[in-house]
Amino acid sequence: MEAAPRPLPSLAKDWRQPEPTPTNQARRERHGDEVYPTVDGLVFASRAELAVYQLLQELQRERLPQSTVAIWPLAAAKLRDAGVRSPDFTVLGNGRATIIEVDGPHQYGRTRKADDEDRDRHWLRCSIPTIRIAHEHTTNPTAPKGRLREDLTRTLFSPR
Repeated sequence: MEAAPRPLPSLAKDWRQPEPTPTNQARRERHGDEVYPTVDGLVFASRAELAVYQLLQELQRERLPQSTVAIWPLAAAKLRDAGVRSPDFTVLGNGRATIIEVDGPHQYGRTRKADDEDRDRHWLRCSIPTIRIAHEHTTNPTAPKGRLREDLTRTLFSPR
């Protein structure tokens, strides 16, 4: 005698919809229960990075639609001699790119500063300049906005 097949489990009406999990190409690993800020379905490593993202959005909205910028938080890239790197932001505009790094308090040591300079050099080999913003400057969001606007204009929109 054959056993009767087991009944199928009941499913919710939205069973085909994936769980809404913030994601991007970031290689940001989570440590235990650590919670990272998320906005627009993107994950940020710190509140300082989130503040810079919000500034970049403001600057993006200020530009005319035909000369806007694209913002890529934590996009991973394979470099020839430096492995895979995930800069805090890659900003594209006018057929050019620039890297933005938000430097936290851990980046002011002698060894870390040398590592950052080496990383910046790898990006320059690809003709991509790096803009560095100290995390202290992100507590007052208007403080770095003018400098960031100037740096993006210089790196992305000035004549070559």
